[in-house]
Order: sequence, then C-alpha cells, then structure tokens
Amino acid sequence: MTAIPPAHDKVWRSLITGAISPPLSFLALQLFLGRAKRVIQREPQRLDELCLELRELFVNNQTHPKIINDLDMLLSAKEQP
Repeated sequence: MTAIPPAHDKVWRSLITGAISPPLSFLALQLFLGRAKRVIQREPQRLDELCLELRELFVNNQTHPKIINDLDMLLSAKEQP
C-alpha cells in the first residue's frame, strides 16, 4: 500500500490549487476538491486547513480501491516535471 504523504506535503496544495489535476475516480474526493477550490478563492488563508482535511479524506478511506487508485495517480502526477 502506498504511504499517504503528511499534511504539509506540497502534493495536497498542488491538488487543491489545480497545479496538478490527475483523473480522479473517488466521488467524495471530487466533491471535496470542488468545494475546496471555491473556498480558497474567497479565503486563501484556509489552504493549510483544507490540506489537512484532504489528507484526512485519504486516511479515512485508505482501504477503498478508488482512493488507492487516486492516491497512486496523485503521486504519479506529483513526480511529473
């Protein structure tokens, strides 16, 4: 199983801000990201809080096959230049 990066890892910021946008299949993750992107447009100071929430979404669902797949996609996208 792939290790879930810590909350301060730049992968979470990159996903929320749209710097990376791998294809994601877990519906709850897609919904969270839609909300998070709207929140940081209005309140950019909440980015750290949203990164923590995003990581917790992965932690709380880490055995779900779609989350496992999305995490692999996310970490692969992180490694792309």
